[in-house]
Amino acid sequence: MNGWLRWLGVSLVVLLWACAGEPQTPTPPPVQPTTPPVELPTATVSAPTPIALATSSPEQANVLPAPLYVIDDGQIQRFESDAITRMRITAETPVRSTASAVAAFDISPLDGTLAYIIERDDRSELIRSDAFGQDRTVLLSLPGVRVAAPRWSPQGATLAVRLSADPDAETSFAGGVYLIDAGSAAIAAPPAQEIASPQVFLPLVTGEDGLQLLQPDDPVDPEYLPAPRSYAPLAWSPDGSRLLLNGFFHFIPQCGLVVKHLDTGALIALTAPNGDLGTLCDRGAWRSDSAALYINLRPASLSIPEPGLWLADPDSGAVTPLIPGRSGDESLLVMAPHPGRDGRLYLFLSRTTQVPAEASYNPPLRYTMHRAVGNAAELEALRDDDAVIRSVLWSSRDDGAVVVRLERQTPTLVWLPANGGPVVPLAASGYDLHNVRWGMP
Repeated sequence: MNGWLRWLGVSLVVLLWACAGEPQTPTPPPVQPTTPPVELPTATVSAPTPIALATSSPEQANVLPAPLYVIDDGQIQRFESDAITRMRITAETPVRSTASAVAAFDISPLDGTLAYIIERDDRSELIRSDAFGQDRTVLLSLPGVRVAAPRWSPQGATLAVRLSADPDAETSFAGGVYLIDAGSAAIAAPPAQEIASPQVFLPLVTGEDGLQLLQPDDPVDPEYLPAPRSYAPLAWSPDGSRLLLNGFFHFIPQCGLVVKHLDTGALIALTAPNGDLGTLCDRGAWRSDSAALYINLRPASLSIPEPGLWLADPDSGAVTPLIPGRSGDESLLVMAPHPGRDGRLYLFLSRTTQVPAEASYNPPLRYTMHRAVGNAAELEALRDDDAVIRSVLWSSRDDGAVVVRLERQTPTLVWLPANGGPVVPLAASGYDLHNVRWGMP
């Protein structure tokens, strides 16, 4: 294998490893964003206000809305709803003493079944088990093939994953996004794939034992237009008809969002309204009706968020501004948007007058829980505390969020009630803390 191809393969594996875990704390761009060709209102942010929400207090047995799963100490751990009881779910052996035994996992919304990834010297293995790690079954194990980013469909019968050839393996396996029948027998041999040109519609290609190629990677060709990418699943639409993908460019250290339509096979790139901006990977949340996405943009040459929040059309790829990036002299950085059952948008917000040096902020930005009131440009604080945040998992009841935040430079897991109640610490911390998911209530 040529040296540059080997370098490319290794780079993609590293990027996709990061994708399978939780996103890092964003470091926003310069304060003054490039203004899209749309006239925006000035955003307003109000002070914290007590809100009557149906939520459990820390004194009650059910603090959390459901059991919580997270990778900590290299294994999948489960917290019960009391926010105290913790159980180790997996007991896998790491491929190296310095590596996490479990690389990533996801939970079926149908019955709580786990799908998780472990690494071997010559491959990855995709494991299926019940909610407590029992009935362990190797679902996929292909020599020379790596697995990343498992995502259960809303119906809970299908898994979307990224499969790619190990850069050190001599294999012609076609990298891309695959669908796996989660009830199938173990997939232990590479299927023969007939790969058509990505420039034309590629229907689902059925392989052996319930493995289907949904979206192949683009050709590794610098002259391929548009710029070639490799793809990994990020989030299913609530109705299961579309799949939001991260698209990693082959020849530049950038990434953008695309939507795959399962019914037509169309691949739609989400396109910023201004050529100086691009879409930011790992930052997409579907609206409840599956008709739009909340996304962050980025400066075209960087991988950091642009102030503000945007709405994307999954059918056309058009992107329009939703929350302005400026309020007076301050920049507004938005992360973790969540469409609430009450029809309002919940999010975390950082307000700053800092000017980033070399595309980063020092000290890092601190975020506070908010929600939109009426017009999305009007934001109301739900809490009066702030923190440097690495990831957010909202409750489906809109009564709070589990947050990985930095405390004295150490990632720590906490529950933040949306009614302004006390922070509830969870017994998990450390730099390997990632991949937070809700289990079945």
